[in-house]
Parts: sequence; structure tokens; C-alpha cells
Amino acid sequence: MPTTLRNYIGGEWLAPHEGETLELTNPATGEPLGRVPLSGARDVDAAVAAAQAAFGKWRETPPVVRARYLFKLKFLMEQHFDDIAATVTRENGKTLDEARGSLRRGIENVEHACGIPALMMGKTLEDVAAGIDCEYVRQPLGVFAAVTPFNFPAMVPCWFWPYAIATGNTFILKPSEQVPFSPTRIVELAHEAGIPAGVLNLVMAAIASTLPETAVPASFGENGLLNRGLLEWRVLVVSFTLFLFTFGYGGLTSFIALYADANGVTPRGIYFTCLALTILATRPVSVPLADRIGRKKVLLPSLGLTVVGLALLSAGGTRPWLIASAVVFGAGFGTAYPVFAAHVTRHVPPARRGAAFGAILAAVDTGIGSGSICAGWIIARHGFEASFAGAAFLAALAVPFFLFAERRFLTTAPGGIVPSSSLDRPDGQESCPSSR
Repeated sequence: MPTTLRNYIGGEWLAPHEGETLELTNPATGEPLGRVPLSGARDVDAAVAAAQAAFGKWRETPPVVRARYLFKLKFLMEQHFDDIAATVTRENGKTLDEARGSLRRGIENVEHACGIPALMMGKTLEDVAAGIDCEYVRQPLGVFAAVTPFNFPAMVPCWFWPYAIATGNTFILKPSEQVPFSPTRIVELAHEAGIPAGVLNLVMAAIASTLPETAVPASFGENGLLNRGLLEWRVLVVSFTLFLFTFGYGGLTSFIALYADANGVTPRGIYFTCLALTILATRPVSVPLADRIGRKKVLLPSLGLTVVGLALLSAGGTRPWLIASAVVFGAGFGTAYPVFAAHVTRHVPPARRGAAFGAILAAVDTGIGSGSICAGWIIARHGFEASFAGAAFLAALAVPFFLFAERRFLTTAPGGIVPSSSLDRPDGQESCPSSR
């Protein structure tokens, strides 16, 4: 495994022009794994230029020829399967079985992309109207990019770039800087498979793209960021409710199996099994029930259930306590998340609901990630019970915070969200027309 990774740009492994490096360790053992560069804008621009230069010729390459490169890549990934899976385990901390399973899903995506000669076919319908035929074709568009997360480093990139290059596009992959080794190994195999220079590029970047400085005014003034409609910040503030109760979920997903093992509970995965079954049972009925009787009448009790579920964990770690906590927390969590999203997005104009849901996802992901990190720190110093009790306390704050934030930031009008500043205006007009 290389000491310091490099970028793969235009078919070459290149050291970055600028930027610092980040030292990475095995999360299970603390063993140093190597260093990853945090490349800057010059390297991103170089990858974009290489991909643009390669697009013209690659676009004209017949799909069946493009597919042959992926067939060879699939063969090489199978040949090096155990090596890549072990790399995923070392850098990500997954069990080896889970690493193998995720890698298998990635290989299956490469295999599916090999069928692109059939998948890219268009369709023709004669005489859709008098004297009119209907035809559509699928064509490559240009340069694509993906910024992939840390949780499935071998699988998630394969959701994107094999299909992109099989359809005649060129691609830039920016993997998570926390888990860059397995994506790098797969790109090495793609290079070995003969994929032409510039078609696939890999950048270990601290940034994913650059914008001209004048493209988005980074201000909060009269004509600034908020008034341009680029950010549903009111939804983001209200969504701190989700942060408060998903904080505990982050700790659960990371440490509940260790908690069961410490208390001699078998099987160790019993909590996850009960939790998943409960969520599966509650999700299909939660929103229809909320629509029938009122969203807040369902949301507020479900937030209370998450508090009770976490408190049960802090009270005891035997099998009955774990099962009871999983069922109670699962019912609350499985209900609160979709009902909250449905309740909040109804305050947003249809054209802005994508941005609003992005704010909701940001709160959830931040809560889960922060909860996982903090839970490990608390457990190491004060034990499992203290960690779960702290999570229950934060979850208990979700209800009063939601009631306050909803009243303060989600005042409803026929057009959607009404900025709170407009409530003080004598004419009642919105001060932020772009949020309509």
C-alpha cells in the first residue's frame, strides 16, 4: 500500500500541485495506513481538462467497445476480490464479511454496466399522430463527477462511474479522504484494464469543484445568499430537531453490538434486528396516520418515544432491556423522521422542496455522525450507560425546540414560508421574493 496516495489524471499518477496531506490510520488498531493529499483547485481543474479532452474520442467509441473495458475490469476485480475487501476493512472498519458484501454489490454494478449496448438503445414509435413518428436516442453528455462518502468506499463509486463511462461520458471521482485506498485500488485495476487516458480520473481533493468568485455572492445582505433562494435556512434551523434525536441513533449504530457483548447478550445483533423490524413496520403507516389525525399529533409522541427508547438503554443492558429499547426507539424513530419531513416541507413552495429536503438530510447526517463520534468518547471515559443517558437528554430537548422553532420560523402563508421579518412589515409583503 502506498505511503502517500496520488491523483490519477489523464492516465497518469501525479503528485498534487498544492495542498496538505492527511494521515490515515486503521480505525480498529490505530495502525498507520498512509497519507492522502488534500489537493486544491489546480488539480481539480487539471482533472476536468483531462476529462474534457478525452470526451470527444471516447464519445465516438462504439458502446460494445466501451463495454469490453468493463468486462476486463470486472474480471480483474474478481481476481483481486479478497485484496480489495481486506483494504475496505482496514480503512473503513467494517467486518470482512460486510466489506465483501459491499464489494460484491460494486462488482455487480460494473457487470450491469457491461450491458450498455442494450441499455443505451433508444425507441421509435411510428405514426404517434397523423404523419408524425416519435423517436428518442440516448447520447453521452460530457464530463461527470461524483463525491462519494466514507461508508461504502468500494461500492458507492461503482454506482456512478462505470455507467457514466459505458455510456460514453468521461468521469472524475473524488472519494472520501477518510477511505481513499479501496477506490484507488479499483482505479488502478481500471488503468490495468486499458481504459483510455482521461476517461476516468481520480482526485484526492479538499474541494470537489470551483466556481467563479462572482457566481454566488457570499453575503447575507439585501441581494445576498439568502435572498437568492439558494438556501432554505429556516428549514435547516427547524431541522435541528432531527439532530437532537438522531444524535442517539448515531451512537446506537456504532456501539450497540459492543454494549450487548459487554453484557453477555447473544446474539449481539438482536438490537439491530428488532430495531429494523420495528422501523419497517412503522414507516408505511406513519405518514398516512399523520395525514389522517394531524402531523403534530403523531410527531410529538414519536419524539417522546425516542427519548424513552434511549433511556431504557441507559437503565439496563440485558436482553429484555435491549429488545424493549429497540421496539420503543424504532417506533419513535421510524415515525418521527418521515412525519417531520412531511410536516415541514408543506410550509415550502413546491419549487423549493428539494432544497428544503437537503436541509433535512443535512441535519440527520450531522446528528448521526456527531452522535457516533461523541458516543465513543463518552463510552471510553464514563461507560455505555452515561452515553445513552446523554443521548436521551438531548432527544428530550427535541420537543420544546421543535415547538419554538416551528412557531418562530415556519409561519405559513398560501405561497409557502413567510420570512419572520415580513411579519413586522405593515403591508404584510414578503421581504424575500425569491423564497416564493
